[in-house]
Amino acid sequence: MRTLIAIAASLTISFASNHASACFVRSPQPVQVWVDQVAIDIRGNVAEKHYVCGFKNPNGGAIVGGECYMELEPGSQVDALTVSVDGSKTTAEILPVEEANEVFKNIVKEGGSPALLEYFGNQLIRTKLPNIPAGQVVTVDLRYTTVLKRHGDFLRVRCLNTNPKPLQQKLKKAGVKVRIKSAEPIKAVYSPTHPVEIEEEKDWDVVVKWSEEDYLPKYPFVLYVKSAKQALGAGLLTHHPPGEDGSFMLLLSPGHGSAATPDWLQTGVPKDIVFCVDTSGSMLKDRKIEQLKQALTYCVSELREGDRFNIVDFNTGVRSMAKSGLVESNDETEATALDYVDRLHARGGTAIKDALDQSLLLLSAGRTEDAAVTPMIVFVTDGLPTIGELEPDKILKETSKLNSDGVRLFVFGQGYGVNARLLDQLAKQNSGEADYALPDEKIEDFIKPFFDRVGTPVLSNVSVEIEGVETYDIYPRTVTDLYRGEQLILVGRYRGSGAGKVVLRGQSSDGEQVLKYDVEFSAEAVSEDNAFLPRLWAGRRIDELLSIAAGQDPAPAEIIEEVVGLATRYGIITPYTSFLIEERPGTSGGAAAAEEQAGRVRRDLRRFWGKSSEFNSSLDRGKAQKQNVEDAKAAALARKNSSLSGNASDLYRQAADELSKSSLSGQKKSALDAVQFIADRTFYQRNGRWEQAEFPNHAVAKLNTVELGGDAYFELLKKDALAARYLALGNVVVNLDGEWYEVK
Repeated sequence: MRTLIAIAASLTISFASNHASACFVRSPQPVQVWVDQVAIDIRGNVAEKHYVCGFKNPNGGAIVGGECYMELEPGSQVDALTVSVDGSKTTAEILPVEEANEVFKNIVKEGGSPALLEYFGNQLIRTKLPNIPAGQVVTVDLRYTTVLKRHGDFLRVRCLNTNPKPLQQKLKKAGVKVRIKSAEPIKAVYSPTHPVEIEEEKDWDVVVKWSEEDYLPKYPFVLYVKSAKQALGAGLLTHHPPGEDGSFMLLLSPGHGSAATPDWLQTGVPKDIVFCVDTSGSMLKDRKIEQLKQALTYCVSELREGDRFNIVDFNTGVRSMAKSGLVESNDETEATALDYVDRLHARGGTAIKDALDQSLLLLSAGRTEDAAVTPMIVFVTDGLPTIGELEPDKILKETSKLNSDGVRLFVFGQGYGVNARLLDQLAKQNSGEADYALPDEKIEDFIKPFFDRVGTPVLSNVSVEIEGVETYDIYPRTVTDLYRGEQLILVGRYRGSGAGKVVLRGQSSDGEQVLKYDVEFSAEAVSEDNAFLPRLWAGRRIDELLSIAAGQDPAPAEIIEEVVGLATRYGIITPYTSFLIEERPGTSGGAAAAEEQAGRVRRDLRRFWGKSSEFNSSLDRGKAQKQNVEDAKAAALARKNSSLSGNASDLYRQAADELSKSSLSGQKKSALDAVQFIADRTFYQRNGRWEQAEFPNHAVAKLNTVELGGDAYFELLKKDALAARYLALGNVVVNLDGEWYEVK
């Protein structure tokens, strides 16, 4: 891990915090961190790191150069260190922790930004930074080799280290590329901070990439890598603050990059699938019917040996390719199916309930005794039910009742004409997923990658048990299948500590598999390691609670109270907690504040359910429906990212984004601008300062005031291992060693 810090010799201090670097320049005018690229090659547990950072002078005159600092985690062993500036090699030195801390203290004492205290306690690499001509970019190139530390069952890569700061600046471009070579097969690759892509490259087992332009940073880049000899790898991450229950994340994966064994893992289990597609008249618009036919053609062509299928299309009526049951996938049935797809055309109404009934009956009629077979429906529609049963609640109830065989229902909504709440609940209640294509997006671009992902189940009817340690509130609540190339992620809470055992059961092409793994649940400790876990778990818990609340009017008080408590603690902005980012006199927070806006929340939930009398005009209904689809699409993406690709920040980021554009908040700024996350603590920007989430208003009289940069200020650094990280926020109210302090 490293952070670039550029220091010049003038009096004025300007600060730019970015995803790649923390850069500040003591000069009359600011220097901008322009580009940051990180390339890391990992062989075993040895990492060769290569950082390239560009500093731009956006001013009219030249900037006098200073010193460039690059941060290292404490205890890092550095070999083969080379630094070059604009292509010319230069000398560099490593400052031990004590000297580095003095650098940070002196900066604050001289009136510099306290934000750099985030790096207090780390080593520094120091080198000279030359003058930067007006409008030009100076590039710093750093290369070194280090040994990675293990965190539980994983190797952890951490770089581009900048937590949220009051002062931020976009990068023109930032990116990370990690290439991994391991003696054992790579089983899990997980980033809790960024939506990474996993690729293949010659001579490497796994290549992980992330990049973004015009990027406003929020989090350091963190990557966990797990390798193992077992057919299915399992890894455990834990976080256990003192005096609290712990949080954990369990990752199970068939692996990446290397050939998998045994045979059942290569073969996968067969699937029974019905493609249930909308061919109503509205599908003519924007050539949606043609996009649908292309997607179906792809899916049929990608069916594997042993798969069985059928196609149901519906408008005013319901039809199917095969009149009963399912047909086996082979050249003959594929040709028949492609001909059937080619003859589909759009007309008539939308008989959603009848189509779902028919699809479930076809799967039931074709059911075999093979317990490993995965039954699923791919359901595509662009509209509301207009034929047969129209009431969403009844459709949900009857579909769940008819689905006695555990069929997975994967739902795709197209355009703004759908009932997003109905489609979301159909997927949730039937062990599936929902996704949405907006009017300017092609449905085939959603269905094709989905089908690639679920095309090869390796285990069906999966169950996971954890023995030896008490666990609770594990999400997802139910697990159905595990697919090749994907990882199953479970998050939950635990009490106690010590050795545990994970027992994974599932049906494979070679019968039932029972796999056991020894894991270790950590004891209580003050640590920043895996501090994202409680927030990730809280996001899952709140997601479940809001789904329950959406179905009840009014929402039960105990649900509101739990949502408010979790959301306040972990900075997850919900419709019930917009008061957290509002500065209104007399707002005390907690459940009472939530009740102040309960009426408008309930109206919004009723609108989402399509029951509100306030939306009588077609214009109002259209606006509400459009917003619901966009919100549901974004939430579905966040949920998928956080549970599959490992982006832990998506759930609470999405909640904030939805609130910022919702009629509930009236806020013009993004809610996340008022929320900062430091380790496992949450801070809110209120009353001109950052307040720790747990700070109660009645504690004002007990607040110890400390002057920023004074002697007492630096004494606070000794009270908590993470104190410097909290004080980096500047004007802050924080609890240290059981007492409340205000730094100002």
